[in-house]
Amino acid sequence: MKVWAISDVHTDYRANMEWAQGIASGGPRSDDVLVVAGDVAHDMDTIEATLRAFRSAYGSVFYTVGNHELWLTKKDRDAGVTDSVAKLGAVQAMCDRIGVDTRPRRLPGGVWIVPLLSW
Repeated sequence: MKVWAISDVHTDYRANMEWAQGIASGGPRSDDVLVVAGDVAHDMDTIEATLRAFRSAYGSVFYTVGNHELWLTKKDRDAGVTDSVAKLGAVQAMCDRIGVDTRPRRLPGGVWIVPLLSW
């Protein structure tokens, strides 16, 4: 098992999303873990698409938000998300739904991954 870590992928830029999707097309790394340490995007659909791409490539994906994820957009407000704390809850619920870890978990071999919310 290898543990990889990335941050600031900003997949709201087309070239960066293409890069993230390229990782998924590179084949599964089912024994490996990816830690995504924030600043994926500010749009919920883009965050989900990015994390799904990573999830398809790695055995486990851990994620914690950065400041960009919690920016509010008109789309968020229209969906009833009225502040950054509510958006955090929506992002965490989405992660639960798609199988991305946002809480500490012990991996095989006794390795702990502990995503910290420090925003």
